[in-house]
Amino acid sequence: MNDATAVPAATPRGLWRWAVLCVWWCVFLLLAGANVNTQDGGLTVPDWPRMYYEWVPGWDRFWQFMGPAPLRAEVLHRYIAQMMGLLTIGLVIWAQRREPRRWVRRLCRIALALVIVQGIFGGVGVLTMLGPPWPLLHSVTAQIYLCLLVAIASAMSPWWRATVRRPVDGDALRLMKLSLIATALLFVQLVLGAGARHGYMPREVHAVFAMPVAIVLVKLVLAAVGDLPRDLVRLRRPAAALGLLLGLQIGFGLWSYLIVGTKTEAHELLLHEIALVNAHLVVGAVIFATTLVIVVRTFRTFGLPTDDRVAALTDDAGAAPPRPADGAPGAPGVPGAPSRPTEATA
Repeated sequence: MNDATAVPAATPRGLWRWAVLCVWWCVFLLLAGANVNTQDGGLTVPDWPRMYYEWVPGWDRFWQFMGPAPLRAEVLHRYIAQMMGLLTIGLVIWAQRREPRRWVRRLCRIALALVIVQGIFGGVGVLTMLGPPWPLLHSVTAQIYLCLLVAIASAMSPWWRATVRRPVDGDALRLMKLSLIATALLFVQLVLGAGARHGYMPREVHAVFAMPVAIVLVKLVLAAVGDLPRDLVRLRRPAAALGLLLGLQIGFGLWSYLIVGTKTEAHELLLHEIALVNAHLVVGAVIFATTLVIVVRTFRTFGLPTDDRVAALTDDAGAAPPRPADGAPGAPGVPGAPSRPTEATA
């Protein structure tokens, strides 16, 4: 077998698990960032990239950081973000050495550049006293970074190589359209949510836009769980999980809306109320990631809907059944053939 027809080496399982770790650590980082915003702790550390003019705070300073809740939230957020950067650097180095596909290695390098830019946006936001648009850019790039990590982990997973390509049919096309529309709407919804949390727009805009997003997600879940064959568990399972997450998110969203609407200051929030508001943001991010997983797996399973494949599908659907040959069962004048309707029965 020559190099042109050789099957590329598989991604090491350890590298795939590292990419999955990066995805979940990013979700954890989003939770930490949400906690900073919920407790209004964005300016409790007034400088960046140092913390109170120290590059590496000592233990005495560290225990001082663990005092007031807003300060503790901001310091922990920075430490978790630093670990996120180290994990991404490890992903890039490992991928450059062991990942056989050039485009996957390129995605890893883009992820590293994006997490650096995302951190700079957050730091500039601190230096400008949370002036616009830096907090919003910081939140939006975090969601894009999560999307990129999900795509990398999906491409490195064992099922990527084990997937058997299936022909495109009507159900597959519908699932492709719904998953892409849902991903785009979710991204807009997350941007609106970030704008509402940072005070750039009314919370009602985010709440109203959630209605069409929920409708599209319900259609996506029904299309994947109800229309796809039962053996496509790689698509049915994340769709079922998406339905459960959507139910949780609706409950968290309504509760968070009532909590934030009745409290004017962050210090008025109780511990369980802070947890609910933070959970609303994190579940939204997980829904976004799950929908992107469905997108990636759908196109990996069925391939791209090129013009030729869609045209072939249309021709097959519109082709008339062949007329039976003379003398064959079902032909006119042969026993078993359907009788023509008479004028009395027409």
